[in-house]
Amino acid sequence: SSDVCSSDRFPVTIGFYSFACAECVRRFRVKKINQLVRLCEDYQKWSVVTIIYYDDMASSLFRLNIQKLKDRLRKQLNRSGVADVVIGCFEADYHPEYKAWMPHFHLLVKSDVADSFEWKCFRKSHSKQQKNEKRKIKRKRSVLFQIVQDPSKQIAYVYRGIVTGK
Repeated sequence: SSDVCSSDRFPVTIGFYSFACAECVRRFRVKKINQLVRLCEDYQKWSVVTIIYYDDMASSLFRLNIQKLKDRLRKQLNRSGVADVVIGCFEADYHPEYKAWMPHFHLLVKSDVADSFEWKCFRKSHSKQQKNEKRKIKRKRSVLFQIVQDPSKQIAYVYRGIVTGK
């Protein structure tokens, strides 16, 4: 079957895939993206939300506590009353102008209402916490809300973090 790792060198780590195998990672990513594209096309009311944590920027990837950031995001969403379906990925980009890694989440959210009461509460709460005393940040927005118009392209962008390491 095409869903089985064909390499004897790598142990299968999830289902029929080995995350040590570049081909398995590619097939897994394509499969997940296709599932989410079908889901979004069924409902037609989805958005991509990018949430940046300026206050948790770090000079080293090893200094980022990803579990803490995930818990923080979950609590912020709950406290704001956001009850939408949320699917997403964590990412950190290196910004040489700040000499730091900028952690952020790309979320696929079942909501097309960026200015709902819950999302306004989330934005307000989140932006109050985004003070970074160590670095002068030229920030535009710590929360960016975009309506899904091209599910394949936007979902592939959200899940581009699942890579082969090349």
